[in-house]
Amino acid sequence: MTKAGQLITDGNAVWIIDDVRDGARVGDIILRPTLRDGYIKANGATVKASEYPRLLAWVQESNMTVTAEQYAQDCSKYVYDSVQDKLTLPNMTGRVLMGGETVKSVAAGLPNLKGKVLESYAGSFYAMSQSVPFIYESTSSFTGQVQSNGGNSSSSILFDASKANPIYGASDTVQPPAISLIAQIKY
Repeated sequence: MTKAGQLITDGNAVWIIDDVRDGARVGDIILRPTLRDGYIKANGATVKASEYPRLLAWVQESNMTVTAEQYAQDCSKYVYDSVQDKLTLPNMTGRVLMGGETVKSVAAGLPNLKGKVLESYAGSFYAMSQSVPFIYESTSSFTGQVQSNGGNSSSSILFDASKANPIYGASDTVQPPAISLIAQIKY
């Protein structure tokens, strides 16, 4: 008994047994609770390219290859090294699959948090934070405690979370609770 996706030879011919009941084609990435025969995990592993001839042909025909340098920034495609017979798979581990116009990696991000504290009616306010990078005075550098003594000057304390961590402001959404399944590529 052989598994779907394996190369078989009888000495004269080579063929691949395939299970076509699910309608998936070579190169399709699907999510399932278990790894199916004829599929390989989309986890960024490097495999022997010659063991996956249909996947390699599809990768090349579909222009889904990038250089190793490009892969470091965008792990949604494949790296093929013909000299060493290596194929690095897309890495979907820890990533949400979403629709789009092109295949690409999308960096994590959070919406930015901004605000300000206005001067009180008594003409003074205090910020009790000590050297917090995302709280600052709009009229001068913030040292942790700001006092205004009234008069004609106006001042406010501003809050900008992106000054503490660039992940804030990098997106308009937040990751909701999710269920993780095995991302797998049909070969």
